[in-house]
Amino acid sequence: MKRVFWLGVGLALAWVAQMVARGAGPPASDGCPRPEAGSVAGAPALLRSRNGKLEATFVLRNAGSERFCLLYNGAVQSPTLWVAPGDKVVLRIHNALDRTAILPGAHQHPAGRLRNPCSGASADTSLLRTNLHYHGLNIPPTCHGDDVLGTTIADGATFEYRFQIPANEPPGLYWYHPHPHGLSEPQVLGGASGALVVRGIEQINPAVRGLPEQILILRDLAPKTEASAQGPRLCPDQDGSTRPAKDVSLNYVPVVYGDKRLAQIPLKANQRQFWRVLNAAADTYFDLQLRYDGEPQPLEVVAVDGVPTRKDDLGRAYPVTLRATHVLLPPAGRAEFIVRGPTSPVREAKLLTLAYDSGPDGDCDPERDLARIVVAAKQKLPALPVVGAAERPVRSMRFSRISVVQPVRTRRLYFSENNDKGEFYITEDRPGVEPKLFDPFFSQPNITVQQGSVEDWIVENRSRESHAFHIHQIHFQVLERDGKPTGDATQLRDTVDVPFWDGKATAYPRVKLRMDFRDPEIRGTFVYHCHILEHEDGGMMGTIEVARPNTVGARRP
Repeated sequence: MKRVFWLGVGLALAWVAQMVARGAGPPASDGCPRPEAGSVAGAPALLRSRNGKLEATFVLRNAGSERFCLLYNGAVQSPTLWVAPGDKVVLRIHNALDRTAILPGAHQHPAGRLRNPCSGASADTSLLRTNLHYHGLNIPPTCHGDDVLGTTIADGATFEYRFQIPANEPPGLYWYHPHPHGLSEPQVLGGASGALVVRGIEQINPAVRGLPEQILILRDLAPKTEASAQGPRLCPDQDGSTRPAKDVSLNYVPVVYGDKRLAQIPLKANQRQFWRVLNAAADTYFDLQLRYDGEPQPLEVVAVDGVPTRKDDLGRAYPVTLRATHVLLPPAGRAEFIVRGPTSPVREAKLLTLAYDSGPDGDCDPERDLARIVVAAKQKLPALPVVGAAERPVRSMRFSRISVVQPVRTRRLYFSENNDKGEFYITEDRPGVEPKLFDPFFSQPNITVQQGSVEDWIVENRSRESHAFHIHQIHFQVLERDGKPTGDATQLRDTVDVPFWDGKATAYPRVKLRMDFRDPEIRGTFVYHCHILEHEDGGMMGTIEVARPNTVGARRP
């Protein structure tokens, strides 16, 4: 597998050199070259662990305020981190942002004292700070681990993350991205994100063994043109929606509204491939569909949000392959599925997103084409890793048997907004608690739970736009939607969409979630929030402390 890794990095370096030579993007000194519209959506470079360890240095750079990138070895943008359960990870992040990264009118928090500042990090509140979140991984929320509350990296500083992938981490697709409150949206919108794969899924579901594998990362982009007040609406309940709220990209290939040049995905005729798809957009929903000559094609889903689909959660592998014709990915969502290439009579093959109605106050996410599927001869296909090559056996996965554990309590939380002020809130619904913006210098967490417990949370949406609930450190089960049992309650997720309220119904849209706080490794304080990053930056985030057993009695529940 060493050969595949260096081939991936070599291709990426060659692509950067070609971009500069052709004048197709900014010079290397700009830090963030990107491919042209209509290009092949080339696979990200692979950075593999070796002998149980992955160690690397990344530099965060910007090209103005629109493009941000994490560069490995100074040239390779956002490689896929390829690790195994039990591996140690050491990542050094150097913040090389300059003042052109600052957006006009950007909000700056006043100085304050962090509750648990991380040694070696900065409590800086400048508009050039950053950090990194390892989305979906179930690792400790501690200093030099997956901490976004006490860790900020000042411009010009270097910080080292050190953590271990749990031995029972579910094998699947995760990702990494900046998470400095107030600045998350521009840095992620600018492209500073990448995939992380915990290998071994073929040990759970043999259907993927031996299949060529594609990693496809969807991102969104600030549009170059504003929506016009004139023209037909793309989103019927939204005034002025004459174009999508954001343009998008696929593996950095831009897909711009009105430009017919789509990204290209090569596939052999009738070839089965394993696609790992990440929605790394800051604010955009994707409802993915593969369509051949107008006909939706079956997608064989084998994992959601990094967790393989299984018959139950009772500790047995028993894989289940779910057949679907479209897959909804809220911001930060992931899906892994098997596709089959078109046969020779097919004239038009494409990957698209269906329209997603985010409500009258939401963004316009209309149906649009993303990529053309190009039937390619074998010698023209990009080199892909093959699932199942030299992988370690997978032990039992965490979160098992959560469905049969009695929850200790049920909490109710709700999303709300103040549109006049442009403020966003997530609030626990209990006496004496009013909606308020997230405070990075909080003295007490919003919620305290006991490690070892399981709770049910009902999350309501009391606003007229959709939200995407996400919590760090754990996964959860979606038991109900609007009071009705879901058909996939045993499936684990870390992000879930909560549709908008129409302003008329007497009951708010809601989901009921089974939350698993049993793992001792997650003790500490971390966050839950809407993963539409405009909302998170705007205050829609809360804090939760997982305390040692039998220490919650003196704390606020």
